Amino acid sequence: MKRSDHQGSFLIVEGRDDRLFFQRFIEVGSCVIQVARNKQTVCEVIRILEANQFSGVVGVIDADFDRIEGSDWQSENLIAYDANDLIGRR
Repeated sequence: MKRSDHQGSFLIVEGRDDRLFFQRFIEVGSCVIQVARNKQTVCEVIRILEANQFSGVVGVIDADFDRIEGSDWQSENLIAYDANDLIGRR
């Protein structure tokens, strides 16, 4: 992802179904949704971009059992939602 390619926001999601769900809520042209394939990759992308002070990006992940198991995906640019699979919640 480069600012020279897109000046707007980026939404990083786990999978295709997440992209399909969230694309209904974004303004086309202002936000690009990027599929990262899994939760760990979303978190790693966010970590790398934060380290490089890349602004305008947020990652969205499934909480799954992370809160129970004590996994720590803390970031101001990362949102964990309680649903296990968004596509089933439509």
